Amino acid sequence: MRMSRVAVGLMVVSALWGQGGGARAEQTAKPLTADERIFGLAKIWSEVKYNFANFDLVPGLDWDQAFQEYLPQAGQEQSNAQYYRLLERFIALLHDGHTDISPPAYVRGLVDAPPMVIENIEGKAVILDFADVDELKKAGLSRGAEITKIDGRPVAEVLQQDLYPFIAQSTSQGRDATAYGRLLRGPKGSRVTVEVRDLEGNTHAATLTRDSGTPEAQRFNQARKRPTVEMRRFPGGIVYFAWNSFGVDQAVADFDRMFNGLAGIRGMIIDVRSNGGGNSANGDAVTNRLIEKPVADFAAQLRQHVSALGEFWFRAQGGTISPRGKDPFLGPVVVLTSRHTASAAEDFVVVLHGNQRAVVVGGKTMGTTGQPIPLALPGGGSARICAKKCLYPDGRPFVGVGIVPDVEVYPSQRDVAAGRDAVLEKALEVLKERMAGTSPGEVAFKTMDPALAEGDYYRHRGQVSEAIRSYEEAARLKPEAVTAYLRLADLYRKQGNEQKVSEQCRAAGFVGGSAWMIIGPFDHANGSALDTAYPPEQEVDFTKECAGKAGTIRWFRHTGQRTDGFVDLASVLKPNEWTVAYAATQVDSAEARDVQLRIGTDDEAKVWLNGNLVLNSRVPRFAAIDQDFVSAHLQAGRNEILVKSCNRTESWGFYLRVTDVLARPCADLQFSPARP
Repeated sequence: MRMSRVAVGLMVVSALWGQGGGARAEQTAKPLTADERIFGLAKIWSEVKYNFANFDLVPGLDWDQAFQEYLPQAGQEQSNAQYYRLLERFIALLHDGHTDISPPAYVRGLVDAPPMVIENIEGKAVILDFADVDELKKAGLSRGAEITKIDGRPVAEVLQQDLYPFIAQSTSQGRDATAYGRLLRGPKGSRVTVEVRDLEGNTHAATLTRDSGTPEAQRFNQARKRPTVEMRRFPGGIVYFAWNSFGVDQAVADFDRMFNGLAGIRGMIIDVRSNGGGNSANGDAVTNRLIEKPVADFAAQLRQHVSALGEFWFRAQGGTISPRGKDPFLGPVVVLTSRHTASAAEDFVVVLHGNQRAVVVGGKTMGTTGQPIPLALPGGGSARICAKKCLYPDGRPFVGVGIVPDVEVYPSQRDVAAGRDAVLEKALEVLKERMAGTSPGEVAFKTMDPALAEGDYYRHRGQVSEAIRSYEEAARLKPEAVTAYLRLADLYRKQGNEQKVSEQCRAAGFVGGSAWMIIGPFDHANGSALDTAYPPEQEVDFTKECAGKAGTIRWFRHTGQRTDGFVDLASVLKPNEWTVAYAATQVDSAEARDVQLRIGTDDEAKVWLNGNLVLNSRVPRFAAIDQDFVSAHLQAGRNEILVKSCNRTESWGFYLRVTDVLARPCADLQFSPARP
């Protein structure tokens, strides 16, 4: 039996509170005593210590030490609003979207915002929509315009100082999904001045009221609410379903009525871009209309404590999902995702994706799901602690990473201004390619990789030898697909065969940890050191020492090889928060050739090839494989790559693959950490 989840996705309710507003609102609530505040903090610490499922995603966190640091702060005299703000910052240290604080209603009522929608588009705070309110219309706002400053402060500063430290999310995209919607929050009824820049570069200031309670604002918010499930038809036998929530059980019956009335359908799009979760069983009710035989459900793990024996992981396999009803749809399916796709919606996607039943198009998902334990707190608020780790059916993680689409597409600022849905347009294009030559009811899902799917099947059943053979065949048939190599590396690591682990990472094109010389840490104070030219940018000399953040530092060879090709810097450098490091490697090529450098970074980074800057990434984020790729040219003989990796907090490192222009690994390249 599967456990259901009440999704919260984007429903974490906390914000910025002013001291003046706090004094007014708290007339409705008894101020907490110091003992009560300490008791609430201790409840959170204890529940997390013994039941939190995702400590592996915050390897640098000493939870006991954090508790000791926050204890005296909880004991200090403060308002209830300030106390809940402290709890938010405490629990945000866990970086988990299903482990968070919900302040009581009288605290939530302290804050408000102008009735408008702001989203992270191309790294900018872009206006998606706003209410038909006189003040907003007179303010000269437009859809697609960018907010550059808030009360005279750059948006980046507001995010870094006022929002990010209080948001409990496991991925940068999940953090931004929450943070950008809170940019204009403040004391209810107060005024906020924003600087707005339109698409032509013209800027002006506008002063807005934080009031969403006017009739016009309420009509705006009501109009933005979409039905739980919607259906549209497109020419050529394509049907589109938008599942905007899995939180309403009745929607399954509505979906069945729509589904049962379909005829002549050759392709299907399922849109979960706005789906923050709900009951995972409702997602199953969609999946089981798209299959003709049972498929593997997502897997899960829970911590288990046995007196006198210690702690163990209990692996709760999700079992299978079986077909439901008559006449399943067996044609090609495309699923649309975004950073707002979360919780039970992600559980739904990983089943279809993990079983090779759908192509995923859009943006990386939020990367948060699990079974939260509710916790009542003093003063009327509550907390949730995630006690279940959810995984792909084959055991791959997606919490802390997000589901990476097969085809990544993100809207642009001009798309917003024009009202264009670039993600849906791409999905229609992909689906039409998959539909070519198929007929209604025909099982012809062209994106499937049969060898990879077969390997996943054997791996799920524990038949390791058969899985290895299938993955090797998948890598041979489709060398540009990195997944097969990573599956093989993971299986070899479990067998204790480290040589094979290195071989698979190398076969995928990764420049592994042992190929790098490292120096650091340098200082990244206030996140401003990306453009600070430390000595390695002037000269890479492995014999020279430098002045670092905490004393004299020198070059050393990185050791260790992760099965996913990640070059882990947090594990080899201390301190490792608000820091900078450099990594250098040598690439030997028998001939001159055009290549791609495929890079994933945590956080900001620069990359040089033979002294030429080829990547300048200013995006704070968690690293993922192939986040960026740049075209480059290797000269015959020796080539030098230098990576500058900046870190803010928690995990730190990068991925780097070298492939040909078709994303196929270059097997003959040689990597070494030092010059001969």
